Amino acid sequence: MRKSILLLLPLLLLGSCKTFRGQFTTHEDITLNTGKKKVTIEVGQREVKINFKSKKKAELEIDGHKVDLKFDSKLKIPSNGDFKVKASDWNQVYDLVGTSKVEVTSGPLSHDFESCVERVPYTVCNGRSCHIVYRDFYGQRHVEYRLRTTTQNIVMNLVAEDHGHAEFSGYNSSSERVYEYYGNCR
Repeated sequence: MRKSILLLLPLLLLGSCKTFRGQFTTHEDITLNTGKKKVTIEVGQREVKINFKSKKKAELEIDGHKVDLKFDSKLKIPSNGDFKVKASDWNQVYDLVGTSKVEVTSGPLSHDFESCVERVPYTVCNGRSCHIVYRDFYGQRHVEYRLRTTTQNIVMNLVAEDHGHAEFSGYNSSSERVYEYYGNCR
């Protein structure tokens, strides 16, 4: 059962260094190929967490178990749009049909003070020669920024013979500061 998440393999192509959280639901018992053997997953719903370690490796967490995955980097899944992965493209008896959508939102303008370092050059002369020495001065500066949040939602269906057997619905969200103003370091 812990290897049931192998059907989420194409998610790995959506990017590396991301974590997707979501629900995996099976509507009937399904059997997946895991390479050396077949695993049967019973009907039910479970929480899933997928940690992408690179474009070729990920760690899946389901029911308290961790499953390492390796995948072929030749598959191309869009980060925004519809996709279909044929069963033969990921060594399963099911096609994977889904949609991925990326939403970017910006928050209100925020004001704050941040620590800063200013490197100041000084000319030092010793007899006949002079050279420049840099000193670091630590201080604070006023900044203005907006918090930009990027959320990627994905819905995938495990399909065989035009019949849905299972589905995954999950998301990845990250935020970053987008600076609009940096004050002087004082």
